[in-house]
Order: sequence, then C-alpha cells, then structure tokens
Amino acid sequence: MTRLIQRLWREEDGATALEYAILVVLIAIVMSVGAAVFGGALSNLFSQAGTSVSNSGPGAIASPAVTAPSGG
Repeated sequence: MTRLIQRLWREEDGATALEYAILVVLIAIVMSVGAAVFGGALSNLFSQAGTSVSNSGPGAIASPAVTAPSGG
C-alpha cells in the first residue's frame, strides 16, 4: 500500500491536467467578470446603434449627385 502511495505521489501526469483545469476556471471567471462589467455598456451601445439605424429610414441613404465635368 505504501508503494502505491509513493508511486502516485511521484507521478506528474495529473499535475498538468490540474493546471489546465485551473486555467479553464480562471478564464471562465475573467469572462464572467468582463460580461458583468462591460455588459451594460455594450448593450447600450448596440441599442443606440440600432435606434440610429432604424430612425434613419429607407430614404436616409441618398445616391451621390452626379455632376457634369467642368469644361477645361
């Protein structure tokens, strides 16, 4: 039994899996905090952009005026 415990204690394969798991958890925490902090501001930004586009209407985009070249 003590040999098994000593062998498991020396084995390092589980350490890399644990490190990756910690990285995944930290990335998830950072993403959650970022969404909580910037979520409202981004929502307002996209709402304002949508309102601006919908208020502009179909005739808001005019074709460029064609002018005759000046004689020269």
